[in-house]
Amino acid sequence: MNGLASFPVSGTLWAFGHELSHESYEQLAQGMPWSEQIRAGVSKLEYSATHNLYLIRVLAQHAEDVKHFLIEAWQQLRPLMLNTPANHLRLWNT
Repeated sequence: MNGLASFPVSGTLWAFGHELSHESYEQLAQGMPWSEQIRAGVSKLEYSATHNLYLIRVLAQHAEDVKHFLIEAWQQLRPLMLNTPANHLRLWNT
């Protein structure tokens, strides 16, 4: 298996909302894992003067690692972008 750096699992989180401060975006980017088990990165796509689309992509060896990472990323982004608490969603229990 050669594609996706030989990682069998991938995932993407799309987050649209208010622009993050430069410091918040840098902190988010610095927190992306990069190891033999899981690798992730974040991109910012500018939409308007006040709103952006953020994409967090992740590759991993196991689906559970991707799920847990994306939940943590969502919990970090939600309060920053929407000023709303990041409560655990029941959907994630399935």
